[in-house]
Amino acid sequence: MFSLFKRLKPYRWTIVLTLFLILIQTLCELLLPTLMAQIIDKGIVNGDQGSILGFGVQMLVTAVVDSACAIGAAYFSSRVSLGFGRDLRSAVFNKVESFSLHEFEKFGTSTLITRSTNDVVQIQTFSLQVLRMMVMAPLMSLGGLAMALGLDPELSLVLLAGMPLLALTISWVARRGMKYFRQMQTKLDQLNRVLRENLLGVRVIRAFHRESTVQEKFRKANEDLAETAFRAMRIMAALMPAMMLLMSLSSIAIVWFGGWRIVSGQLQVGSMMA
Repeated sequence: MFSLFKRLKPYRWTIVLTLFLILIQTLCELLLPTLMAQIIDKGIVNGDQGSILGFGVQMLVTAVVDSACAIGAAYFSSRVSLGFGRDLRSAVFNKVESFSLHEFEKFGTSTLITRSTNDVVQIQTFSLQVLRMMVMAPLMSLGGLAMALGLDPELSLVLLAGMPLLALTISWVARRGMKYFRQMQTKLDQLNRVLRENLLGVRVIRAFHRESTVQEKFRKANEDLAETAFRAMRIMAALMPAMMLLMSLSSIAIVWFGGWRIVSGQLQVGSMMA
């Protein structure tokens, strides 16, 4: 894996720019709830129109900067991933061109086709996700937790309690899903092999009237791939509802305990909303 990402070296400055834009975007998104809390606590509660207008303008500027950074990060990360995919596809092609006949027979044509097309696309998509979500998510989590601790350390214990459950859920789904994704690669190779055999032997198949046998063979390979893909997608589809459930339960707990702290005068409404 690390040898693959060495090919990202020509794009290192674009990656640095992308990470910088993601950092600014994360800071802006973390700042917005704090500004909203200020509007409520200093503006709405006190009836101060000037504070509402001032913090509202700050929120508007922050939102514009956030959007601009998000667009820029998406643009540059896409350029990096597409360029990386192009270079990797060329490298795979050049490597296959240098294979001996023994190596061709060892891998098989269908496997080499899959490696040059589908696998490169998967790696390209993964690199894009790393640049976007896998960098932004930890920054958002750590930054949000730090800001929550700054606003109210005791109420932040609710968030700390939910984080291990969230991590365990993501880990369980990832482990279950990876098993089926590996199987998908093997079954995709099988489907490509059956399709290639049918195309190369079409005259023989028609001469001996073996169309029904070939169609059944392709149907079985196709259904095997589809069934494995459905299983993988069903597991991955459960991730978002599970995450939303945990987040909703955390929100309910925050509102519940935060309400008691507001009544006792230990917390302001805006801080709880943030």
